[in-house]
Amino acid sequence: VLRHCKIECHLTARELVLIDAEFHNCTFVAKKQLTGYKFLRARFYDCSFEGTFSGCDFGKRQDAYEGLGDMHRCSFLNARLDACRFFECNVATIDFPTKKRSVVLIEPQLRLAGVDPGPVSIGLQVFLDVTRDQLPTCSAVVDDVEFAAERLRVDPEDLLAFAAKLDARSQPS
Repeated sequence: VLRHCKIECHLTARELVLIDAEFHNCTFVAKKQLTGYKFLRARFYDCSFEGTFSGCDFGKRQDAYEGLGDMHRCSFLNARLDACRFFECNVATIDFPTKKRSVVLIEPQLRLAGVDPGPVSIGLQVFLDVTRDQLPTCSAVVDDVEFAAERLRVDPEDLLAFAAKLDARSQPS
């Protein structure tokens, strides 16, 4: 158990190992973009995250990683999240990024089941399909608008407008 500490991570996802660790009131700072890390074997309570996280998973998955992970009352206000997923989390206790433009879809599989957006660009259809095809235990998916628009080859404003139609929370820049 670590309490009231600051972890500065200069590692890649391949080098970082957090297994059965518990963090209370800590700050986790990704000094370089952390891509594809599964924060599913550590528990975070009242922690804050800073830096850029891309394709990372947070929380708990009973179907994987022995259900070791957990996340409550955490802040990502000073983080940039792209294609990040939150599992079995009470999203009401998580502060998602607000400084940079981000799209937060809560309970994507439930919310997007049966959604027919009508004719949209291929990039927006991919966004919908990937977001809709999450596991039922996925509490939220968070995308950075600029990163996602580049990845999907769509205009950022079009992505924001489309996300709004999907009832996503959009955070202005």
